[in-house]
Amino acid sequence: MSLLGWLEKLQEQCVPPEQESSESADDVGYVLTRMRADVARLNRVAQRFSKIGSDPDRKPQQVEPVVEEVVAYFRERLPLQGRGVRITLDTEPAPPAAINPELVAWVLENLIKNAMESVDAKSGTIAVHCGPSSRGGVQITVTDNGRGIPGKQQQKIFHPGFTTKKRGWGLGLTLARRIVMEYHGGDLYLDDSVPNQATRFIVELPA
Repeated sequence: MSLLGWLEKLQEQCVPPEQESSESADDVGYVLTRMRADVARLNRVAQRFSKIGSDPDRKPQQVEPVVEEVVAYFRERLPLQGRGVRITLDTEPAPPAAINPELVAWVLENLIKNAMESVDAKSGTIAVHCGPSSRGGVQITVTDNGRGIPGKQQQKIFHPGFTTKKRGWGLGLTLARRIVMEYHGGDLYLDDSVPNQATRFIVELPA
């Protein structure tokens, strides 16, 4: 709330009315708009953690808009992560699923972030697909051409505390799987991983 207050003050003092709707990244109005969106996102992230451990609200809705919003968020920040990384998105009409959009978005963010840390900064590709599942629900896949996961480690990646990174607690995939399986009755699994070729995670959400 404090950050939002300071942003409003900057808006009043620094942005002429004619620039408030500007779409140029060089204008202060544009920067403030993006900052306000990021602060709002931080608020949603805080709310997500309050939902873990309780029974979150789930309502039948289309999953595609949630996936599109997450991919758009990462695309806007690719220059900060690596100028050669590409994220593609392919969606197909799928049946509605009873989901909590904030938690499903967190799962997808975790998978994409892991993929971005795995791929090469100059030639990395991340492909996200959302469509109907053969099980009758919705399937989301995240595929990257990064360094992959060695065969001996593939059975451990969802274990609490397991991580191949120098920093981190190794809880991201553990929580993501719990959100999908326990809170949504779905499944999250590693479909395949070939080093430097393709690593694919799949999320299954029941209709």
